[in-house]
Amino acid sequence: MSSSPKMMRNTELGWKGLTLTHVQFLAEVEESGTRLTEIAASLGTTKQYVGKLAREAVDRGLVELMTDPSDRRAVRVVPAKKGRSFLADACAVRREIESEFLARLGPDRSRLFLKALDDLVR
Repeated sequence: MSSSPKMMRNTELGWKGLTLTHVQFLAEVEESGTRLTEIAASLGTTKQYVGKLAREAVDRGLVELMTDPSDRRAVRVVPAKKGRSFLADACAVRREIESEFLARLGPDRSRLFLKALDDLVR
């Protein structure tokens, strides 16, 4: 089984072992910090799984965990500089891949495709 073009490009940028799941996790982390329960709800998964992702991200220096000042029982995830860099690189790779795919379709089919996507998310 081969890796996706996006993950291969992320590896080339020095982000070996990080996946789309990590991108989705980091995309949910607000600059001021986000509770694990909020991330789990946004991703449609369990707090336990998000806790596992958070520990992996901490181990890689992508985020930091802190106690929520408004509820000392809750944990907030705060992006680290390295995590912001990873997310920026992942978004750049995504834009690059999207541009390549749209170029293959040509202008007319690209417009129709983007319109259909827009209709789906509304």
